[in-house]
Amino acid sequence: MDYIKFWIPIYREQFKKGDYDTKRAIKENFFKNTHLTLKQKEELWERIVSV
Repeated sequence: MDYIKFWIPIYREQFKKGDYDTKRAIKENFFKNTHLTLKQKEELWERIVSV
């Protein structure tokens, strides 16, 4: 899970600058492509969208 923490600032920056469709695509890809439990994904997603 440490490698995912590397990507959090990148995801956060893309999410912050994106429009509605971009934000939705980022979330879909994040949940589809990371090999973590659902709880871990949700915790990381909260860290991404919280500013």
